Amino acid sequence: MNIVSEETFGQMVDNNIGFALQRLPGISVNEDQDGAATGFNTNPWFVFEYEMIKPWEGLVHVNVINGVDSTDLSLMSEGELEEVTSKKYEDVYSARLDWERKFVQERSTFTLKSGAKYRSSKPRFNRTSTGWEMDEDFPYSRVVTPTNEVLFLKPKYFDVQPRQGEALARSNPELFSRNALASLQASNLADYDAKEETSAAYGMGTFRFGAHTIIGGVRLEKNEWSSKRMDVRVGAGNVGVVTPVNRGASYNFWLPGIHLRHEPIIATATTTSKASEPISRATNTTPPRRRSIWRSAIGCARA
Repeated sequence: MNIVSEETFGQMVDNNIGFALQRLPGISVNEDQDGAATGFNTNPWFVFEYEMIKPWEGLVHVNVINGVDSTDLSLMSEGELEEVTSKKYEDVYSARLDWERKFVQERSTFTLKSGAKYRSSKPRFNRTSTGWEMDEDFPYSRVVTPTNEVLFLKPKYFDVQPRQGEALARSNPELFSRNALASLQASNLADYDAKEETSAAYGMGTFRFGAHTIIGGVRLEKNEWSSKRMDVRVGAGNVGVVTPVNRGASYNFWLPGIHLRHEPIIATATTTSKASEPISRATNTTPPRRRSIWRSAIGCARA
């Protein structure tokens, strides 16, 4: 008899601060003869062209052709600061019990095996995000430094310091405008709280007599899973409403199998039944499908 039990806990915490900067010129929207909307800059601040130096290596030069300094921070008109904290947990419990006994006769041997297994998994993910926006009056020079460095064969233009932006949000909150809807969406759409439990039991017998072997068995599998996620729906006044979304499913399967073997010709015939499970428990409500598989092979043993 073999008894195995295991218990696992996991936790991961990830903190990210991101900074994005944009220059936004005026945009006009026209409709062509087919009614398709087209947009173009009425007064572009930055006109450039690409010069392909070594396309096979990804080397491209960006040449400014209207004399504008691409690192001029006075042209900066919009900025975004996002503070993100993510926590991921997973609690896993499992236990297994196996039993085996042999019955030996003069010309044959019969082996009986049985067992049971249980596994429980509870993954959870929680993200908290706060988004801030800045306009043309923001002191971008305090969080952005022009640079001539090249990254991935392309000019970087700026080095952005997210930590300095975070400190500035604490000391001068009047410079920032909180994006409530974007913060609510980013703080809920990726969250989930799921649970999956699988219980299984099997019994099998192996009968050997002379050159013949017969292996037969059956496995009972029961699976239950559930998940809770959040959806953010935009209501009147562009106000987000958090709505929980619950999903789940369960199934039971009897999975029989039989194997026949004869030596020295080694003719093997096998029939089994198995369950195909969904790829993602958190997003897929389709129950697994049962499939019967028949395999056969014939070969000759070497002397």
